[in-house]
Amino acid sequence: MWLFFISQTMLFVSLIVAKGMLLGPGQPINLSIVGPAIMTVLLIFGSITVQLGENAVANDRQVLLQQMLGATMLLGLGFIAGLIWVWSTLPFDFSEPWGVVFFTMTGLHVLHVIIGELFLLRVMFKARAAAYTPANYWGVQGAARFWHFLGVIWLLYFSVLYIF
Repeated sequence: MWLFFISQTMLFVSLIVAKGMLLGPGQPINLSIVGPAIMTVLLIFGSITVQLGENAVANDRQVLLQQMLGATMLLGLGFIAGLIWVWSTLPFDFSEPWGVVFFTMTGLHVLHVIIGELFLLRVMFKARAAAYTPANYWGVQGAARFWHFLGVIWLLYFSVLYIF
């Protein structure tokens, strides 16, 4: 699993480096930070809820696990909807250098969030079938680690795209 995270980190960091090489520091236009900040909060809360779910299964609290997985998936859907809204309000498109960088970075991230949603959905189905026990819940752990990873990557992207 860690090799996967390392390879994905290299991919995401390479896009940050490409942004810096192509466009330099800062943003060529002033982007609204409000929507992306709300999206960031959604992912942070998603990390909290998925961790609460992992803690729940470790303590054999199956219903709480399912509730926290559901909450995490809803927060993830909120993030996806927020990014679609951000895309629809941007003052540039994919034909400009800034647009290529922005849409590639955010598009690749949202693709991973969608994959994370599918991963969580599979874990939810298995949780409803009582497939996880305090002694065996690797699927929950894997989904939680992936979700935390997505949150960390978004914090980096948010910083690079909207702050620095």
